[in-house]
Amino acid sequence: MLAYGMHQQPMDGARAPAESLVRAMGTFALAAAIVNARFVPLNSRNHYPLPHEPAWTKFIEELNAFLPPARAAPRIPGVPLSDGFTRRELQVLELIAQGIGNSAIGERLGIGEKTVRNNVSTILSKMAVHTRAEAIVQARNAGFGVEFGT
Repeated sequence: MLAYGMHQQPMDGARAPAESLVRAMGTFALAAAIVNARFVPLNSRNHYPLPHEPAWTKFIEELNAFLPPARAAPRIPGVPLSDGFTRRELQVLELIAQGIGNSAIGERLGIGEKTVRNNVSTILSKMAVHTRAEAIVQARNAGFGVEFGT
């Protein structure tokens, strides 16, 4: 796993506020808890690189190099997928694992962004995780997101 992109300087040229530094420290702590994680600086003005930015390619390369190959049958340890998730939640989880944002998920599935947010909240709860990043790691380990970056 890698820490997400860090902007060199806030867009207005001012120094980053203290809460941004605290948030960044939390990111480093999360990354430190992931086996074989390392920090990869990405030159982006956003917290997450966007597909049109040069940092996106580096992000995809590093993420695919870190993640294990997908397994044939998706399984999340301790969560029986056939019993625990609806078909729609599995569709949303697959797209989350591919790194797709809520708006794009909604467009792909023909549902509203608020509906996607509700599905994501339900998925995080069922997976017993607190962040989208944790869900992505578990989902990728379970074989979701095999088409990442395409």
